[in-house]
Amino acid sequence: MASHPLRPIFLASFFFSFHLALLSYLNSSVLSLHASTLGTTLAYTISSALSLVLVFIAPLLVARLGVSRFLLLGLTVSMGLLSVLGILAEHTGFVGIFVLYFSLNTVIWYAFDLLLEHYSREQNTGNIRGTYLTLNNFGWVLAPLLASILSLRFGFTGTYLIASGAVFLSMIVIICTTRVHKSKHTPRIYLHQAFAELVGHLEARRIVTLYFVLQFFFAWMVMYMVPYLTSLEFGLRDIGIILSIMLLPFVLFQYALGKLADRYHDERTLLIVGFCIMGLATLLLALPESIVYDPGIIFFATVLFLTRVGASIIEVAAESKFFKVVTEKDTALISTLRMTLPLAYIIAPLVGALILSAASINALFFILGIICIGAMCYALQLE
Repeated sequence: MASHPLRPIFLASFFFSFHLALLSYLNSSVLSLHASTLGTTLAYTISSALSLVLVFIAPLLVARLGVSRFLLLGLTVSMGLLSVLGILAEHTGFVGIFVLYFSLNTVIWYAFDLLLEHYSREQNTGNIRGTYLTLNNFGWVLAPLLASILSLRFGFTGTYLIASGAVFLSMIVIICTTRVHKSKHTPRIYLHQAFAELVGHLEARRIVTLYFVLQFFFAWMVMYMVPYLTSLEFGLRDIGIILSIMLLPFVLFQYALGKLADRYHDERTLLIVGFCIMGLATLLLALPESIVYDPGIIFFATVLFLTRVGASIIEVAAESKFFKVVTEKDTALISTLRMTLPLAYIIAPLVGALILSAASINALFFILGIICIGAMCYALQLE
């Protein structure tokens, strides 16, 4: 491929993101065949903990192998594990392989981050990140319907093998892009100083903190939103409609938001607006049913759509701001940003379980809304 390397990187990341979206609605279902609810929770928790370890040691491998080889290694292992998951979909060994596979996803995104940063220029960071996020999120809007069709047609085994094929396509794109595949880019690393650097880099620390709040929001929504809707007697069809509408902002707005961030260089305002919208909309979910005039599909689709409008703004603005204040050489610092996702999936269920042991799920959404409003106030400290 002779085109600018960013284009094949976008395409490769799209295929990888598509496979994640395809399986996101099936993983829990297959896990539930082999483990109890507690076992499924433990599988995700252990996977997240292992992700933290992998992200922490990944910069060492990047320094030794280079970013491109490291990415290809991760994609190869992921494709192999997905093939094994397809074979073991109806066997007890599925859970152990799933833990290994799921923990690997974060370090693969970390490698994509380093490649993007290597071929990006600061004045275009927002545009590049907006395009990158828009393409990666496009598959998530189509995934609920497509996953149900594939699982009915080919079963769980066939769906995991199709996902493995998507990762294979991601590998092929990277291999066929000579400028990326043969890149010797091996950024310096000071792994033992990663968190010291984060503490010393005030602006990066603030952004990582805000990004963690966003990941915490996503984790709680993933864990508790569908069970909440189910408890309100929404059927699977209605929930599917609500979720599809909810995810639209990530496709509709992020490209334009990236251009806006580059034009005005004011990610701080975008973050404040994003957390305000997300926080206020989340507080609406905490309202008792007796107060809501019509807590039906329209109400929940509208409110959840608004939460994702805020989240889409935050995601673009935070990534644009972060990758403008760090360089491609700051591999350890970038790894701390990617640690926020597995860290959120470890902390979120623990805090959620504590709250639900003493209060209703409405209280959980109320607290989440307050956390988002608090993050808005924290964003005021950004330069």
